Order: sequence, then C-alpha cells, then structure tokens
Amino acid sequence: MAKSAGVGLGSGIATLVYAPAKTFYAFGGVMVGALAYAFSGGDADVARVVLEPSVLGDYVITPRHLEGERPIAFFGQQRLTEEDYESAYRAEEPDVASAPDGW
Repeated sequence: MAKSAGVGLGSGIATLVYAPAKTFYAFGGVMVGALAYAFSGGDADVARVVLEPSVLGDYVITPRHLEGERPIAFFGQQRLTEEDYESAYRAEEPDVASAPDGW
C-alpha cells in the first residue's frame, strides 16, 4: 500500500510540473495552427499537421506512466487509423479487479 501511495503522490507531483508545460505547448500549437490555416487559405489539412501533435497527447502523469506500463505521449499521434484507434483503446481498458480501493 505504501508503494501505491508513493507512486500516486509521485504522479501528482509530476503532473504539477508536466501539465502546465503541455498546456503551454498545446496553446502555442493552437495559435500556430490558426495562423497556418489562415495563411494556407483555409486548408484544414495544413492546420491539422500543427494541431494534432501539439494538442493531442497526455496532459496528466498517471501511476501507469511512472511504473513504465504506458509511455508518456507529449506529442500527439497524428491520423490514427481505425486499427490504431481500436488497439489503443483495447489496451487501455482498466483492470477493475486489480484496481486499488477508491479508484
């Protein structure tokens, strides 16, 4: 139980540093994406190239990140295929039986 509490505390502290940096990066990506959209004459594909990696990704560090079970995605993945989407969410299903109390 102490390990679980320590990892939880560590993820909270890591999030306090990581989340503002990721949010700042995402905000910058939105601004640059808007400029790219405007200067490309309204081409959404041009804006998407900037927006997806900057806005998508993780904003919170979880215990799974700290335990090495899941990589931290600072940059979002661009253009997921249907197979990528399904496999990513199939792997993300929580194991409720092994979850600590209160989760």
